[in-house]
Amino acid sequence: MKKIFLILTLLTPLAFMSCSEDVTTPSKGTFLPATKGTWWIMEDYATDSLGNTTGTPSTSTMTVGSTIDLNGKKAVQYLNTIDNVQFDTTLYASEGQIIYTDGTQFNQIGSIFGAFLGGGTSPDLDLNLTWVKIADPNTPSWEVTKVDIPEMDISQLFGGAGGVKANLNGYIKVSGAQGGTEDITIKGKIYSASKFNINVEFIGKVTTTLFNQKVELATINFILGQSYYFVEGIGMVKQLNTGQTFEIKARVPNVPNQNRKTGGNVSTVIDFNIK
Repeated sequence: MKKIFLILTLLTPLAFMSCSEDVTTPSKGTFLPATKGTWWIMEDYATDSLGNTTGTPSTSTMTVGSTIDLNGKKAVQYLNTIDNVQFDTTLYASEGQIIYTDGTQFNQIGSIFGAFLGGGTSPDLDLNLTWVKIADPNTPSWEVTKVDIPEMDISQLFGGAGGVKANLNGYIKVSGAQGGTEDITIKGKIYSASKFNINVEFIGKVTTTLFNQKVELATINFILGQSYYFVEGIGMVKQLNTGQTFEIKARVPNVPNQNRKTGGNVSTVIDFNIK
C-alpha cells in the first residue's frame, strides 16, 4: 500500500498574533484530482504500537500519471517516487466523491495470512477483489467483502506437544466506514479533511474433537487498519496504517492468551500542485 506522511508546519509570528485560526474550505470538487502532472509531496514516519511517530522521516512525491481502463472503471495511475526514482504505482478510480483503490493489494493480505495459518502451505484465501471502496461521504459504513474460510488443520501451530488435533474456521471481512473530520495543516493553512477507515478482519475459532464432540479451544481475532484523509479539490492529504492487532483468547486451561500489536506508518502531504 502507498506510504504515508505527517505534516509539521511552523507558524509565522503574525499567525500567532491572530485571534483565531481559520480552517480553509477549498472549492467543491473531487476528493482525488486526476489531471496528469498534478503532484503531492509527502512526509513519511514509522509509528510504534501506540501510534507515536518514530525515527527519521522520509519524503516522497506522488504524481498523477496516465488513465487506463481496468475492471470496468477508469483507473488513474498515481506514481510514487523518491529522488525521482519510481518505487511504486497506486491505482485509484473516482465516481464523484466515491473513491476506489485496486483490490489486488488486499488479495495479498488473504494469501499471506493463509500461508501463516497453513504453516507454509497457503490455502485458497484469495479475496478475489478487483476494486475496494475506500471513501464514500454518502454512506456511514459499508462491507467490501466477507469470505468464509474452510476448516483447516493448524495442529502444528496450535495443537501443542500433546498431539491434539486443532482445526480452524472463520472468515475474513473487509469493511469501510466514515471517520469524521480532522484538521490538517499544509503550508501554514488548516484544511478540514474527511476521514475514512478501512479494516481487514479475520475472526475465527480453533476447535478439536474429544469423545466425538467438538470442543472450542480458542478464538482468534486479527485486524489490519488503514485510514484515508481527503480534502475536496486537493486530494488525499494523509494516510495512516495503524498496524496489526493479533489476539488469541483461550477457552481451555493451560493455553495462554496472546495479544500483540505492531507499529505502522503515517504520511501527510506537505506541499502540492493541483493542475
